[in-house]
Amino acid sequence: MLPLEQIAFDIDGVVADTMALFFKVAQKRFNINELSSDDITEYDLEKALQLSPDIVDAIVTEIVNLPTIMEMKPYKGAADILYEIGGKTMLHFITARSDDGPITLWLQNLLPDLSNEQINVCATGNYDGKLQYLNDLNIKYFVEDRLETCDLIIQSGIIPIVFEQPWNNRPHPYQSVTNWDELSLLIGLAP
Repeated sequence: MLPLEQIAFDIDGVVADTMALFFKVAQKRFNINELSSDDITEYDLEKALQLSPDIVDAIVTEIVNLPTIMEMKPYKGAADILYEIGGKTMLHFITARSDDGPITLWLQNLLPDLSNEQINVCATGNYDGKLQYLNDLNIKYFVEDRLETCDLIIQSGIIPIVFEQPWNNRPHPYQSVTNWDELSLLIGLAP
């Protein structure tokens, strides 16, 4: 069993199915209908989806802000497991988003029975900024979908747990999980 107080979570691609919302907005605003998660074979959306930077920026801007962010769905099982952890210790979320307001509101909506004091969201503004927050919070395990972040944090002794996505399917040495049930077992919670 992993010490729950030493685990933190990325949000996009781990807790939240951000890509499904990305595709929904792409379809609604730009009439782009042929996208799927399997198309995202790398983290850079412009390259993976062959979309212009302006379109990607417009979609991302919309999905990270209110009210569109409230349409985002969690991955199956995420809320139940986060409730279980949140009942025992503070939940820590470290995100590369630059504004923690909308995603904190989304998490509070996802986990309404947890108090605001049980949910800690750190918005770093960039991927490399996650390391400082992880160290400051004495986090030993970080659930992340971006392999480059995993490569960075392992150098400081933080153990990455990769939440598998089509964009992180290259070979890597890290423990991986494909869903929240597997993550629950790895952490040591009852299925």
